[in-house]
Amino acid sequence: MLKKRIIFVLFYQNGSFHLSRNFGLQKVGDTQWLLEKFQFLKIGDYIDELIILDVSRDRINEPVSSQLEEDVKNLMAKIFVPLTLGGGIRTLDHVSRCFQAGADKVSLNWALGNSPDLISEISKRYGSQSVVASMDVRYVSGKYDVFCDYGQTRIGSLLDVSKQSEDLGAGELFITSIDRDGTGFGLDLNIFKELEDVRVPIIASGGAGKPLHFFEALSLKSISGVATGNLFNFMGSGFFELRSELGKKLPYLRKL
Repeated sequence: MLKKRIIFVLFYQNGSFHLSRNFGLQKVGDTQWLLEKFQFLKIGDYIDELIILDVSRDRINEPVSSQLEEDVKNLMAKIFVPLTLGGGIRTLDHVSRCFQAGADKVSLNWALGNSPDLISEISKRYGSQSVVASMDVRYVSGKYDVFCDYGQTRIGSLLDVSKQSEDLGAGELFITSIDRDGTGFGLDLNIFKELEDVRVPIIASGGAGKPLHFFEALSLKSISGVATGNLFNFMGSGFFELRSELGKKLPYLRKL
């Protein structure tokens, strides 16, 4: 069985990090704030991966600005976990820029509906393990649909987009509930009932606010990782306590 993972997500916009709730953003601070007030460098021992998503609305056709590149360098200086970068990726040149900035994987959302062949191109050049299909999901009229453009544009049904992404060579699915995003009320586990036949690892996101939420999701066979972007729920010793508690219950979680 694949190792279970605790994943932290940072939402980046114009040099600052933000909280996200139902895809609405609230600015909390820059890299210096994250390092000093949040004591970011201490969490490296307690998470398995880091995802940084550039959610800038006014980005000018580049996924990695010079400011983001510098911020990534400072954040990753003493943290040795896999890094995924996403946001604004349209071309193989964009992908190359992400890897040059230190990413191990790239997260694609826009491409799922607008340029799905990019998944195959990345997979062939860098390997399927390097490409993550990022699906923003909303419950609409009794079914789950996938959206892009910050949750505004429907791509297709969750099952269809998942199967297509897997067939094209995505090595992982990163599925976020727009309805639960940032609420801390728990993940919508019904989403993953539709994906029991998916063969690639799945990261669940949207609503994780306490250890029980992680345990509920990671106990499911189809989910290999749970991601949270809720900074304030896990300040201080939050990630240490989360990992300690889960380590007692989940045999496939990396031990401290």
